[in-house]
Amino acid sequence: MPHSKPVSTRHRSDESLFLGLSFLLMACLCFTTVELRAGESATTVSETKTISGTLASVDPEQGKATLRTDLGQSIFFTFSKPLLVEQFRIGDRVTVQLKGNGELIKMIETPVPELRSPAP
Repeated sequence: MPHSKPVSTRHRSDESLFLGLSFLLMACLCFTTVELRAGESATTVSETKTISGTLASVDPEQGKATLRTDLGQSIFFTFSKPLLVEQFRIGDRVTVQLKGNGELIKMIETPVPELRSPAP
């Protein structure tokens, strides 16, 4: 009758340790991938710009418009939904929120503040 050697306890614990570390490594790689993807979307959100100025031009057919800032700088942007700009006219004072690629997210009217005369 052949004599079989018993599997050593040390061999089992080494195997368990290897499997445990492998599992941990796989889990870390998965979480890293998720964090990078979440970080990418956070970067996109943080790349939005909010700019105020005077609406200088609007071309609804091309989906393009220009805003002139108070410092005289022209800001060109695009829009995919004409509904976002149709209520505004050239010369209106507006604030726009743009994506990093220059696409319009929203536009709101920016009223010019009234300056009161100092009391006599």
